[in-house]
Amino acid sequence: MKKSLVILFAATLGLAACNTEKKGPGGLLYTIHHSEGKEKIKEGDIIKMNFIIKNDKDSVFYSSFENGVPQVFQAQKKMYAGDQQDALTLIGEGDSATFKINLDTLAFYTKQPKGEQFKNDKYQTFVVKIEKVFKKNANEGRFYFPKKSWGIFPSRL
Repeated sequence: MKKSLVILFAATLGLAACNTEKKGPGGLLYTIHHSEGKEKIKEGDIIKMNFIIKNDKDSVFYSSFENGVPQVFQAQKKMYAGDQQDALTLIGEGDSATFKINLDTLAFYTKQPKGEQFKNDKYQTFVVKIEKVFKKNANEGRFYFPKKSWGIFPSRL
């Protein structure tokens, strides 16, 4: 009996050590899978990234990995603590992470109801891989595009 309790305790402790999910502002839960240690994303930066959007049951609603086309976004000012933009400021170029955005907080601040696909869920999960970050030049209000990186953007940008 005593031996069983020790094994059960050790197993529980081992499982708890595997959970690396951290709590951020506004109910944001996140796990950094890989970090290159580069400068973090800031408002105004252009981001080339792949991502997956899932619900609590791991149903995938969108995957740029499956489409084979990374998405290009400009990092915006956060609407509230713990939103998607706030989550992106935790990572930089080459990093990958999972973010769980609290849907009740999102609905409250955006004044929008939860979507039908997330009706019974608490979180919207984003699995993100940052491919490239183009930093905004604070002095001139322009973006710095190194010459060797030209051509990675579609011609419409």
